[in-house]
Amino acid sequence: MPNTDSLPEPMPLAGDTARTRTTDPVTSHQAADKSQARIKETKMCVLRLIRQEGSLTGQEVNDLYLLRASRSDWPAAKYDTPRKRAFELLADGFLAVLGERDGGRELCLTAKGCDALKVTS
Repeated sequence: MPNTDSLPEPMPLAGDTARTRTTDPVTSHQAADKSQARIKETKMCVLRLIRQEGSLTGQEVNDLYLLRASRSDWPAAKYDTPRKRAFELLADGFLAVLGERDGGRELCLTAKGCDALKVTS
């Protein structure tokens, strides 16, 4: 096994997002990168869920996501996290509001959302 004691610690890159400060320890940067990857994975699962189920309200996204996560390899999430990710996807143009149903906005995939799923399939 090679000796890693003499290797320099990883440095934050100039293109890194503002999840951490440049003065934060490397472990903070690593944790932020891991967190960002999990958020992206959760968003992709939300897109898959809406593609499979059709248009959904935020509450339905939460309920169905947590059911799927308990039965598959989807990342675990707190109850309201999938809905939050869905509305981030809405703000980024991957989802659109189809209308109102059961007191909530009904979300559906946009062409951009469908394209994102094609890239990862």
